[in-house]
Amino acid sequence: MDANEFASLFVGFLREKPKVHARYLEVKLKSEKELCQRLGLDDHTSSKVADAAFPYFASVMLPDCDYPELEVCS
Repeated sequence: MDANEFASLFVGFLREKPKVHARYLEVKLKSEKELCQRLGLDDHTSSKVADAAFPYFASVMLPDCDYPELEVCS
């Protein structure tokens, strides 16, 4: 399964445009950067983490939660 197929698992279930947490992009960038730094990932592997769409999934599932909780979830 490539990264695009994997990412589609998280966005494919949506029929209508979902409500997304207002701070999604901020959480996405911060979470991905921290995860890649902690794991010491190279650029190629880091791009796979970005493609996985975990912060997007969390932002759709918890669109009204507080910022710190969203950061933990993603």
